[in-house]
Amino acid sequence: MGETGEIISKQVLVVTVVWLTGASGIANATDVTVSVNNKGSFSQHAITVRPGDTFSIDVTVSTTLQIFDMYDMKLLAGGAGVLTVTGGSVQAPWTDPGVLPLGELNPQSASFAVLLPNPDHFGPGESTLFTLDLAVNDDASPGTFTLNVIDGKWTACRLCPAFSDAKSGPDFIVEVIEEAVVTFEWVTVDNSGNKADPLNEGKIPGIGSVSVEYRIAKREVTNQQYAEFLNAVAATDTNGLYNSFMGTDPRGGIAQSGSSGSFTYAMEANMGNKPANFVSFFDAMRFVNWLHN
Repeated sequence: MGETGEIISKQVLVVTVVWLTGASGIANATDVTVSVNNKGSFSQHAITVRPGDTFSIDVTVSTTLQIFDMYDMKLLAGGAGVLTVTGGSVQAPWTDPGVLPLGELNPQSASFAVLLPNPDHFGPGESTLFTLDLAVNDDASPGTFTLNVIDGKWTACRLCPAFSDAKSGPDFIVEVIEEAVVTFEWVTVDNSGNKADPLNEGKIPGIGSVSVEYRIAKREVTNQQYAEFLNAVAATDTNGLYNSFMGTDPRGGIAQSGSSGSFTYAMEANMGNKPANFVSFFDAMRFVNWLHN
């Protein structure tokens, strides 16, 4: 219970990860770190979504050892009734001896395990253990929620009775925002009949001339606005309206989840109001056509 008397709800997804590997020297909590990351990343830990959106996370391990131990952990979600696990898969070289913990994240979530095929080992280095597909519940309230791996335990061998603590990575931030409608603030370009800029007329005739009065958006199209467009028309994305650089380049800001036929799009953290990049001329034409149709 919080200081103001409100009840603080926590959801726990119990995860048991087992692998085979060799540890040398004296192990401590800094030798093994398990984190929740954006899919395909070892360093990004945030996403912005809306009710009904879907996205994927990777649970990753970073170790200075060669591991062949058991690892127990819990994926803790702050806030009830927000996220549901809809699917997922174990990533090579790990194998799956159990069942994915499908369903809404809550204290009764199922356990989970992955194995390295004997006699393989992993480390030192980074590896993705498994990917989970999540859906934001349709009735989720706007707010900021966290996911993190806690209570990590591992042993020097699968039969050893003593456990060592593992380090938890940074909180994975899930920012749930309200449904948005694509709107623009417009400005009028008037004084029709204006001549072209004399400095440009000899090189690029017409630059600066205004033949008719028109309106133009006061600001550039944002990632949030373009993501709304993608979610409306690009579940299959036959026309290639989504550019992969939108999700991988620092100048991007839109993440694509799912597979063809069920693609969904969400803004990355703190990128919703940034200008949309990697949009071609024909993509822009289709965006404008969608706005007016």
